[in-house]
Amino acid sequence: MPIRILPRDLTEKIAAGEVVERPASVVKELVENALDAQATSVLIVVGKDAVDHLEVLDDGTGMRPDEIPLAFERHATSKIATYEDLTRIASLGFRGEALPSIAAVADLEIETKTEEAPLGVRVEMKAGSEAVQQEVGMPRGTRVIVRNLFRTTPARRKFLRSKQTEAGHILDTFTRLSLSKVDVSFQLKRSGKLWVNAPRAEDLRQRVAQLLGWEFGEGLQPVSGSKDGYGVEGLVGPSELNRVTSRGMFLFVNDRPVRDQQLQRAIRSAYKGMLPKERFPVAVLFFTVPYDEVDVNVHPAKMEVHFSRPQQIRDLLLTSLSDVIRRAPWQAIRPTWQDRPPAVPMETGGTALPSPPRPYELEAVAPPFAGREVREEIVLPPQPPGDGSEAEGKGRVEEPLFSSFRIIGQYRGAYLVCEYGDRLMLIDQHAAHERIAFEKLEEACATEGISRQPLLVPQVVELPPREVECLRRHLDSLMECGLEAEFYGGRSFVVKALPALLGKTDPKPLLQDVAEELTELERTKQLDLLRTNVLARIACHSVIRAGRMMEWQEMEALLEQLDAKPGLLSCPHGRPVMISWSLHEIEKKFHRS
Repeated sequence: MPIRILPRDLTEKIAAGEVVERPASVVKELVENALDAQATSVLIVVGKDAVDHLEVLDDGTGMRPDEIPLAFERHATSKIATYEDLTRIASLGFRGEALPSIAAVADLEIETKTEEAPLGVRVEMKAGSEAVQQEVGMPRGTRVIVRNLFRTTPARRKFLRSKQTEAGHILDTFTRLSLSKVDVSFQLKRSGKLWVNAPRAEDLRQRVAQLLGWEFGEGLQPVSGSKDGYGVEGLVGPSELNRVTSRGMFLFVNDRPVRDQQLQRAIRSAYKGMLPKERFPVAVLFFTVPYDEVDVNVHPAKMEVHFSRPQQIRDLLLTSLSDVIRRAPWQAIRPTWQDRPPAVPMETGGTALPSPPRPYELEAVAPPFAGREVREEIVLPPQPPGDGSEAEGKGRVEEPLFSSFRIIGQYRGAYLVCEYGDRLMLIDQHAAHERIAFEKLEEACATEGISRQPLLVPQVVELPPREVECLRRHLDSLMECGLEAEFYGGRSFVVKALPALLGKTDPKPLLQDVAEELTELERTKQLDLLRTNVLARIACHSVIRAGRMMEWQEMEALLEQLDAKPGLLSCPHGRPVMISWSLHEIEKKFHRS
């Protein structure tokens, strides 16, 4: 086919696709323009369906009538004039990109007025072409109304998700933008009702409390640090305040909201050894970086950034966060070797150990080759040979496996150490209990239903706005899983009953985790996994946590329970229940073979 120049209307739609991915993208672009225009108050209005109606109103500097036609031209802006400006971008965006991109795929109406002008001006655009322009009385600022989003690109509209999911993306965008400017008043209305209100805050903690809950905000601690022109400031949570996803991490670079994987990994590194591997810390952090040392144009929506000195910001993070996390008064005292009970001497001669009232714990010894990777395999040990009295195959009685293990002890309050034939077995007590609990919950859910235990005192739990919206839609499903909760108003729910299997489980972190799990499932359109994932999360909260010493009888009972459900070699989240090493592998490590 011959090479040709594409028509302008088509190139504008292609460019719009880079900026306008969904209704939340429109909100982001318009609010960023408002903030760049020095607005002190921003109102976002969402219709019943965000595709049909979106509106952003601000009290910023506005635009002169002669500037409006230019604002709808590609690459027109008042924020960049030279190449040097492009390498030191201090603004969030510019109207010369957002407005023409939105106007290319929707019907757009804009009203704007400067302080000096006696009247404002209204312009209507349909499919990128100016239709009406007239004077209008209004205060200083700008109002943009977007209707019929993706009217001219129905294929893109077809790939949007449900109204609730798209509204959830708008809420996430609103939350991040509101956190970025605590001195600006933000309001979000939906279907004519006030959805979220974030008036001007005195400080970041107050803004966090407005958006995510007062209890959440009060649990965070301040962090601040700087080095060689790089700075970090904000709030971080203790290791006990963690989430099942990265949704609790709000990161900003030069006041720009970002979702940067490098920064997330660096923050998690500061919590290394203090959080379970699959959990995420909570943080609201603002990074100050020289403008010419950060590239904000590597992503069309400017949600990712590149640093010219990534190691510099990583080192700053590790130093600043580690100091706060480890010296904070809410940090639990970590046990030392001297705090542990004395070890019970190991018997020799290969005879079975007696069953003491408390198992001894193996001392940790630093390996001589700490830098080398140790290959650990998940191995199902061979079944003990039968006596030949029963036929192979059908009718064969399977010998118990785990009950045949000889318990040696418990390591670090987290792993059972066992011997089986010539193999050394290590069983993750949390993963094992979690899998057993999950199987019981699934079986009960599929048959007579999960029995619930009413709480003596129902507990009120506060959640972030998006989790509130999601949880309200799935309360009936939670009831089927044995978790009874009711909407209490605002951002609160009251938990009235838990699955009887959970015992004394704290309902607050359980409901928080379940709500976040549901929100992620809804976001990724995996609601077919709702029951499985919720039961897995409930099972996780119902079992013995790492760090708890088990009585000898408890360890024996755990092995018997594993035998009752053959083949349970991983927890519901995929972590192995058991790993093992053969005598040959161990002797090889000691250079004996």
